[in-house]
Amino acid sequence: MLKKRSSYLIVLGLLGMVCCSRSKLAVSMLELRRPGASEPVHEFAVGEHVQIACRVDGLTLDRGSRYNLQADVEILGANTAKAGQWDVVWSSYTFFQENRPAAQGQPSVRLEGDIVPGVNPGSYKLRIRVRDVQAMTKKEIEVDIRVTPFQQAAGPATTVGVSPTGQPLGPPQTANDLFQKGFALFQAGDAAGALQAFETALALDPKFPELNFNVGMLHLKKNELSQARTFFDAELQRDPEHYGSLSRLADMSNDAKDTAAAKALYERAAAAAPRVYYPHFKLGEIYLAQKEYDLAIKSFEQTLVLDPGNEWASINMGTAYYRKGDNSGALRVFERLAANPGAQSVVHFNYALALYKAGDLAKAKVEAEKAKSMGAPVDPAFLSVLERGQS
Repeated sequence: MLKKRSSYLIVLGLLGMVCCSRSKLAVSMLELRRPGASEPVHEFAVGEHVQIACRVDGLTLDRGSRYNLQADVEILGANTAKAGQWDVVWSSYTFFQENRPAAQGQPSVRLEGDIVPGVNPGSYKLRIRVRDVQAMTKKEIEVDIRVTPFQQAAGPATTVGVSPTGQPLGPPQTANDLFQKGFALFQAGDAAGALQAFETALALDPKFPELNFNVGMLHLKKNELSQARTFFDAELQRDPEHYGSLSRLADMSNDAKDTAAAKALYERAAAAAPRVYYPHFKLGEIYLAQKEYDLAIKSFEQTLVLDPGNEWASINMGTAYYRKGDNSGALRVFERLAANPGAQSVVHFNYALALYKAGDLAKAKVEAEKAKSMGAPVDPAFLSVLERGQS
């Protein structure tokens, strides 16, 4: 059966859920949590890894039953020289942009992502602004947060340098100053400058949270895999449950065909961030390729618990049922998927195979022809078999 190999690598590991409706755009349920924690938080330290999530309702479908969504996250503070105006102290970063088929019966989208606030200690507002590209409408939601100082084991290491805005900072300059500067440079498109700032900060404080991870991400962006691995490993020395480093190392091992290492790392990533679907999805792909179909089905089921609109998790689960010889299970999955007007060609083709195996040649022919009309490489011999079987 046809199956897609997923490739998912976005800076800061940001995720989304496939589902929508046709009502007015609304954003709600903004929450922040530490990785692996169940309770929301509103206070965290400079440089601390924080997971964010919100709900979006009322996305507009296009003619193909698809939506197109963009969302930006900002940390905002009012204590600036421009009294009464918002000041962006951690510039906007688009953490989700997708044009995907919408699942039937799902009323909302759940956006999930990670942030590492490189701001000075103080009180701020975290704002998420969502844009429905199809309808050209925007909505936003805010929550109060407090950022506390990073507590170093010894006294703060310092150096002399400049601030992210280029103004003389004057001695001393801390690892946190350089951390902020690195973020500002990265978001301005200066990856080389960001790398230099992060590495200088590491020389001052090798255990500063997220620094090794961000240096690793910059090396990964340049396809310098050995260097990236070194810094991800260093981040895990500081925090053995660092989800970003675990998931990147797992992806790198998977791409290198080291499936044993990839499985172990995805399992650690799933334990570190139990509300994130991605490690379960990747484990399912590995088990499916290794013909461990029961484990694959279990992994895709857990993916769908965390991300109910994930079409490829359903497709791969149906494929696992089919390959293990449970055709009734495959039929249940693909019948449900094929009922969606936005279903992909692979759904109709796989449904046709399951119907053929069940002996329903007429319906199998309809689904196979639908898949072919959508561009799937349907073997003419298969269509001939279906045609002859009906006569």
